[in-house]
Amino acid sequence: MNSSLDTNRSFLYGDGFFETFKLIGGKCENFTLHYMRMIKSAETLQMDWDAQWTQSFFETKLLAESKNFEDQILKVRIIFYRNAKGTYVPETDSTDFYIRLEPYISFNKSNLNVGIYTLAKKPCNFLSNIKSTSCLLFVMAGKFMKANGWDEIIILNEHGRVCEGLTSNIFLKKNSIFCTPPLSEGCIDGVNRKAFLQENENTIERPIELEELKNHEIYFSNAVRGMIAGKRIV
Repeated sequence: MNSSLDTNRSFLYGDGFFETFKLIGGKCENFTLHYMRMIKSAETLQMDWDAQWTQSFFETKLLAESKNFEDQILKVRIIFYRNAKGTYVPETDSTDFYIRLEPYISFNKSNLNVGIYTLAKKPCNFLSNIKSTSCLLFVMAGKFMKANGWDEIIILNEHGRVCEGLTSNIFLKKNSIFCTPPLSEGCIDGVNRKAFLQENENTIERPIELEELKNHEIYFSNAVRGMIAGKRIV
């Protein structure tokens, strides 16, 4: 689905959210969690959700569109946007979406060189857990990461504590215990994060101070790459 840029408020104002995941043979692992997050994000942003957009609707559509590719593994991005006229105040809350599929490129590194982004911090509020299309903080952090030759970069929250990676949630491991920042610390409400918490009883949610990164194993997790170890170098 698509509309003109005149009413695509994601393009005009960053008024939207997105979902990313991996398709294998036209199917997505943990898609129920992805679907639940899509609905929750729309509710948070007060965007209308079409009654026909059931989980089955998206699963059927993704399976059909994946058949246009020879690749068995694809990366998917679904962008939802408020499709309405108006400036900062939209005239309606009508919502539309666009699906983008591309061949999945395997990330070959099993241990990431990690730096810290200190030029801007992420706020902790009701918008922070959403994969918003307003991504300037992450774009600038990504440029900073690239300029320094790192594989991953840690975003700090407004309190100066560990929030998340550039495109992932962060976990620390000490002995057999994993810990990850709670959503109240401003991190993305990641699907792999949620699945890991549900499946591993030895995981706790708590604020993480920057200094703790020196003494713990670090892991980064998202729905496309899975979980990869990292090593702080700055």
